[in-house]
Amino acid sequence: MKKALMVLSLVFAGGLSLSAQETTSSSNFFQDLEYGVLAGLNLSGLQGDIDPSSTMRFDWHVGAIISKPINDTFHIQVEPAYSREGNGVSNGSGAWRIGYFNLPILARIYAIDNWSFEAGAKIAIKISETGLGRNSQNKPNRFKPVWPGLVVGTRYLFNSNWGAQFRFNYSPSDLIKANAGDTEGTSSIVFQLSAIYLFN
Repeated sequence: MKKALMVLSLVFAGGLSLSAQETTSSSNFFQDLEYGVLAGLNLSGLQGDIDPSSTMRFDWHVGAIISKPINDTFHIQVEPAYSREGNGVSNGSGAWRIGYFNLPILARIYAIDNWSFEAGAKIAIKISETGLGRNSQNKPNRFKPVWPGLVVGTRYLFNSNWGAQFRFNYSPSDLIKANAGDTEGTSSIVFQLSAIYLFN
């Protein structure tokens, strides 16, 4: 009986120890996270099965920054953001404004002091779609609801809180639905310039 109680006591003590370690580990994980916000301008365009007079479009984006440092030079970063993209056309006949919820997952490497470079992949989820031209107004729900993309960029911190970043987003995927008349395949490019603020 005593041996059984001793074994039970050891098991109970071990369980408490593991629980405490897991709690401490989880606490340390969240303590290391870096948080911030960002906002800025987009310059976006569409290529493929669209109006041949298509031009680039200016719009905006806003989002959050969640970064996990792995060591002093390497971070994993997630940036949930709302972004208005699409295209413009010189004759006003086929312009599109598309609102996306973007979720990029990036690897960030600090190269020199406060200068870092980033690369990764993203998922874009369509929130809204608006045809702004004479031809596009009669073609609702033309773009796919979800598509993947690639992201590369760079960031510079002016101090511990403020910084700026530049991004290039590219989607090689076909963005327009097959039943919407897409015969060539349509890709998207987006240049982004953002002001960022980190909560330190």
